[in-house]
Amino acid sequence: PDFSFQDALRTSFTEFLKALPHIESKVQDDGSRADGKLVFRFKPLPPAAERKMFIKKFKITTREDLWRVCHKAPSAVVEIPEIEFEIGADAKRKIDSIYNHIASAVYNLSMHVSKLGNQLSQDHKEKIGETVQQLNALLDVTEPFTFVLHDRTGISEIVPEEGVNTEFGGEAEEDPLETEDRKAQELLDAIGEDDEEGGEGETDGAPDQNKVTMLDVD
Repeated sequence: PDFSFQDALRTSFTEFLKALPHIESKVQDDGSRADGKLVFRFKPLPPAAERKMFIKKFKITTREDLWRVCHKAPSAVVEIPEIEFEIGADAKRKIDSIYNHIASAVYNLSMHVSKLGNQLSQDHKEKIGETVQQLNALLDVTEPFTFVLHDRTGISEIVPEEGVNTEFGGEAEEDPLETEDRKAQELLDAIGEDDEEGGEGETDGAPDQNKVTMLDVD
């Protein structure tokens, strides 16, 4: 294995994969050429009709808590009620530690002030500066605070789940990326049907959701 890579991860690659909420991994045991090897795949999302919207609340009391992995869905919003702060939906999936989610907010706010400069009022700059100070204090965990994850699509996760309180709501909404994928697949299916009717052969259809990647980590 690449020990420099594993040193950077501060753990083995196997344990790193297990910590990723969007990845499923196992040691293959089916007698195939991959037998005994670590295999992994992206975890398929359950259909929106089978999911529930929810609010996840996690009380952070130590710096170790900041290193839990948070999968923030494109439509999800993070709230830190103690300082009345939100990290809004940004149409992208982000999988990172809670620490880095907050650190990214600090960076984005700082860049906002840097780029706009004189276009911002002094009062606005001071309020942003105060928020940046509050966020940096959270990264030091000078006192406990609550990390709240609002997700109407029911996709987001905090891993590990121990100590995370989840309040479920109604049926989940479709994730914007799911909508794009569904429309793209509908277009491919329509093209495939046209080809079949025209005698031009068949398309392969949707990609195999069960495709796995094999790694030799011996």
